[in-house]
Amino acid sequence: MGFLGNERGACSLCVTTALTAIMAIAIGGTVHYTLKGHEQERATQLIAQAHAAGERQAVAVSRVFASLGGGLVQTDLFRIQEMLQTGFAQEGLVDAVVLDSDNMIVAAKNPSQIGQQVRDIAWILVRAQNQEVVSRNPDQANELLLTVVEPMKDQDETVAWAKMTYSLAQPDVSLLPPVERLKRTGILIVPLALLLFVGTLIGVRWVEHQQQERDDDTAFSDEEEENKTPAVRRLKKAS
Repeated sequence: MGFLGNERGACSLCVTTALTAIMAIAIGGTVHYTLKGHEQERATQLIAQAHAAGERQAVAVSRVFASLGGGLVQTDLFRIQEMLQTGFAQEGLVDAVVLDSDNMIVAAKNPSQIGQQVRDIAWILVRAQNQEVVSRNPDQANELLLTVVEPMKDQDETVAWAKMTYSLAQPDVSLLPPVERLKRTGILIVPLALLLFVGTLIGVRWVEHQQQERDDDTAFSDEEEENKTPAVRRLKKAS
């Protein structure tokens, strides 16, 4: 009995360990990828918030420029040019041009563009709206560019358009290193694994105890049957 008891104890310990390991691995994997998913979602939210803040600032700057420059288009283009290259040459402003009613660039952040005609269909469609137009497009370096087109008005009459392109800053958002994420997973899983081990061990021992009671009852019944006299057994069979 002592040997059988030790053997059953060792067996229950092995079963408990195996079940706990399987459950811990499954839960640990779920926790690990859940943490990673939360980090990626947080990074996406931070990037979206940074881009939204950059867009609000770019639109505000463009509106101020269009408001200040509207009355200067027909009188002082030099002043508008100076504004583009000094006061409004803020960080993130990639390109800026002012186009007159003939679609000719009359002022530009890059002076070499002055005098050029813009006749592409995209610009014609934007101009036809005669209102603020904001669009986002990636450039060749896969950076996000924001283009703001503002009508420049003089006494409620549109006399030109300001087209200003900004580079939306990419915030420095990094995910946790895999090793650090594994450490955090371990911190969460180790206490849970201990609870699983204890709970599973109790469950396995209870099942073994129930099985032992059934075995004892069966053995007792067999022994009782063997102790009956032959006459009683023959009578039982006959009945």
